Amino acid sequence: MKFYDRKRELSWLQSTREIAFNNHSQMTMVTGRRRIGKTKLILKSCEGTPTVYLFIDRSNEAMLCSTCARNASEALNTYIAPEITSFASLFETLMGIGRNKAFNLVIDEFQEFYYINPSVYSQMQDIWDRYKDTTHVNFIASGSVYTLMHRIFMDYKEPLYGRCDSSIKLRPFETEVLK
Repeated sequence: MKFYDRKRELSWLQSTREIAFNNHSQMTMVTGRRRIGKTKLILKSCEGTPTVYLFIDRSNEAMLCSTCARNASEALNTYIAPEITSFASLFETLMGIGRNKAFNLVIDEFQEFYYINPSVYSQMQDIWDRYKDTTHVNFIASGSVYTLMHRIFMDYKEPLYGRCDSSIKLRPFETEVLK
């Protein structure tokens, strides 16, 4: 499938990645309605660089972690214990790997943790705060439920409030691009 336009968003994501890989970890939130091209945009921006892509579905946390640990292990060519049963443990393992290796960490449908285990957000806050300045992880959280993603990252009562270094709300193509 051909990739169209999104030059501004691609440039933004690539410059954020450069900061993460060369200085310290960065967190980006990408939202937009379903089927608008969020995942395609993110994966295009990560081409040619080590990338861990994790899709969050509504399975139980232990099964989800097992699948995600296997995917991350393959993507980074690094051993990650398959018996990890909490996403917080997996996230901390990945952030630890980021001390010695720069990589993109893409978590798609990030808002689904709200239904699986809402405490993941506060656990991630703690881990992010401890690791972000000494690691090189370009963390991109993507979600299609704008109200929930906005709440997770922009509501001052929520644990991940103020942690995002940048955010992108992907909109439909302009008429000129569609032509």
